[in-house]
Amino acid sequence: MPDLQSNHLALIAFALGHPRRVALFTLLRNKPLAGHSLAQLELQSGLARGTLIHHLRKMEEASLIRRQQKGARTEYRLELSALAPLKHAFADTTSAA
Repeated sequence: MPDLQSNHLALIAFALGHPRRVALFTLLRNKPLAGHSLAQLELQSGLARGTLIHHLRKMEEASLIRRQQKGARTEYRLELSALAPLKHAFADTTSAA
C-alpha cells in the first residue's frame, strides 16, 4: 500500500506529466519569487483562459504552485519546497546505483 509520501510524489509526477504544465512550470520558474498574474501567464503561454486555469489547478492540487489574490489580480508563484519529494526520490535512486 502506498504511503503518504508516495502518493504526494505521484501527484507531483501527474501534475508535471503534461507538456503544457511543464511549460507553465518553466514560465513560473523564471520568476519564482515575483510570480505571474493570470493575465501574464495567459499572454506568455498562449493558452485560452479556461485551459490555463485547468492546468494551474492541477499544479495547485499537487502543491507545485501557490495562488494569491491581490485585489482583483490573481498571482501564481512556484512553491519550490514542493519539489523536495521529487528531489529526494531521485537522490535515493542515484545513491543506490
